[in-house]
This record gives sequence, C-alpha cells and structure tokens, in this order.
Amino acid sequence: MTEVAIILTLIWALFLILIRKKIASIKVLFAFLFMMLLPSWLEMYFLKQYIPNQVNYFNIFIFGMLLVIGSLPWLSFDKYLLKNKQILVNQHYIKSLKIIFILIIICSLFSIAYLIPYSIDGIIAGAADRRIEIKESGILPENFLTTFVVGIAALNIYNILFFFISCLDERLKKFRIWLLISSMSYIFNCMAFTARDGLIILPLFYIIFYIIFRNSIDVKLLKHINKILAIALSVVAVILIAFTLSRFYADKNLDEFFNGTLGYIAQQPYVFDSTVQLQKDYHGFELRFPLINRLLGIEKYDIDRSDNLFETQFGTMYSEFYSIGGWWSLILVTLIYVFYYSLVMVYLKKHNKYFGILLLFTVYLYIETTGLFYCKAGSTVLINIFYIALSILPLFINNYIIFSNGKVRYNYSNH
Repeated sequence: MTEVAIILTLIWALFLILIRKKIASIKVLFAFLFMMLLPSWLEMYFLKQYIPNQVNYFNIFIFGMLLVIGSLPWLSFDKYLLKNKQILVNQHYIKSLKIIFILIIICSLFSIAYLIPYSIDGIIAGAADRRIEIKESGILPENFLTTFVVGIAALNIYNILFFFISCLDERLKKFRIWLLISSMSYIFNCMAFTARDGLIILPLFYIIFYIIFRNSIDVKLLKHINKILAIALSVVAVILIAFTLSRFYADKNLDEFFNGTLGYIAQQPYVFDSTVQLQKDYHGFELRFPLINRLLGIEKYDIDRSDNLFETQFGTMYSEFYSIGGWWSLILVTLIYVFYYSLVMVYLKKHNKYFGILLLFTVYLYIETTGLFYCKAGSTVLINIFYIALSILPLFINNYIIFSNGKVRYNYSNH
C-alpha cells in the first residue's frame, strides 16, 4: 500500500507544483486525491479486500497519469477564471434569466414533490433494508413521469450555478432562496434509494461554484451566503452521517465503517489495477455507452458482472473505459473525453461565449467528479443522449453572463 501511495503522491505533487500559480477551484480535486491517498499511507486493513493479486505498479502509474490528464479541462477553466476574475450579468438578458429560473424552479419543485413519498419510505426502511429491496424490485414506477422527474433532478447542478448567478444582480434576488431549495431535488432522488452520492455532489458543487463566484458577489451578501451554506451543508452532513451509520455501522464493525466511508474514495487505484490484470470478458459499449451500440445496429444484450467482484467496485470511470475492450478503449475514450471538453473550452474562450464556458464547465465538472468513482454519466441510451445534449448546448447559447478582468465590458457579443 505504501508503494502505491508513494507513486501517486509523486505524480500528483509534481503536477500541483507545476500548476500552483494557475489553480482556483481545482483545489477541490486535490482534496479528493489527498483523501484517496490517506488510507494507503496509513496502510488501513480494509483496503486488503481490494488487492486480490500482487499490485502492478505500472498500472498504478497509468492510473495516476489518467487522473492528471482528465483534469486538464478543469485547469484550462481555472486559468481563464484567474485572468477574468469578475462575473457579471448581461443586462440585456435579465428577463430571459428570470424565465429560465422560473422554469427550472417549478420543474425541480415538482420533482421534489414527486420523490418525497419514496424518500420517506427510504428513510423509514433504513439504508440496509432499502439496498435489499432495490435488488429484489424497483423503487420508482417505470413510466414517462418518473423519467422526467429523475431527469429534472439530475439538472440540479444548474440550479446551483443559477443560484450564484442570481447573487450577481439585485433584480434576481427573489429567486435565490427558491434556487437553493430546488437544488435539493437530486438529494430527494438519492434518499429514495438511500444512496449517498447526492449528499456528496451537492456540497461539492456549492463549494466549487462558491470559489468561482466569490470575487463577483457583494461582500455583505457573501457573508449571508456563508451563513446559509454553513447551515445547509451541516444539515446535509448530518443526513450523510445518519445514512452511513445505518448502512455500514449497524453491526458495530469498525472495518466495515471505514470501508463504507474512506473506502469509497480510497479503493480506486487497487480496483483499477485489478481491472487491468483480471478483466477478460470485456463489456463492449453496452454497459456505459449503449447509444453507440444502437447507432451501430447492435441490439441490447445483458452483461453479467457477478463473477468478478472488482467489476462492481469503484475504479473510477477509467476502469470502466478499460472494461469496454482493454487498452485501446481506455486510451480512445479518455482522449475523446479530454479533447472534446478542452477543444470546446478553447473555442468558447476564443469567441467570448462566457455563459457557454460556464455551462460546459458545469457538465464537465459533473462527469469529472462523479468519474472519480465510476462513469455515472452513462448506463442507458437516454442518459447518453442527456449528457451529449448538455455538452453541445453551450456552443449555441447566448451570453446571459459576461466575464470581466475588473473593468466592465460593454462591447461583448450577444451570441
């Protein structure tokens, strides 16, 4: 374990030293990487279950480099943010922003109302029993309304972005509390399944966007935001702790508790290594990118992952890229992912598409942060289409906001 920690620490520390003058919100990523390394440095016993064979240190090196490469679009955004430190609302689009806010608030509140009964059932059942129930039957009804509601809940990352945009202009003041409340929609979706990812993603996005917008918000308002977020994040933390204790400390087993907490972020290097060493029955695109198979005329087929424990553990999205077809798929999908968001970011910067930059970064940020666990932005054709659409939309959106280096720019493009 110590060898793994040393290899990854050297890679990430060197990267951090090289970019230290260009970082802003990406500091959050390094906090996650530190948490990933800590149990390995401490040689915590629970990690042994993720090491079925001798660790291949070349695979660990590749793993470390993949996480560096995947963060390059984030670094590109931070460099642009540091150059243009102030974010302003485009005065021509106040009314348009109000309409957008109203629509997403109403849809999100409807999503919350729809999910509340299932969330209550999940809380009453408890995490352990709910996980058993999920395996035996579905939790939410399978219909169009459920698909719509779950899709709206997945848009909560934009509610968070819009909350901070509403803090830039007093004319958007009345939307702030509603955007804050409606951003909780994905948490209600998670509570229905007693899942905890929403309880991690929501605070994570608020922290990152706080870093991005803090230089653009009035000082007095920023103090109020600090208090509100402190209270809200404390409530989320209590819920997260309760769910964790219910699921992983019911038997008072400390190793199981560590595995259900630190293990969620610490197992990745070892699971990635196991995947590379042991994966023989490749999944093809069906598991995470079924849309590709449908476009190629390949009919849906089932994938059995029950034979190999590492296939159901967290090895980051890169282990799942490898499971598609081996090294070729890992390299190809990673390059497509990094090049797309990097090149589109460059294009949007070149054409001063300020709002597009924020929207693109938002969807990239979701894929990147959830990708530290697994490829969450995949698994069904609809989800594939959903995230492709969110990744293309920024190319065509108007400049609802603008970036400034401290001097307000009035000669911006509206398109």
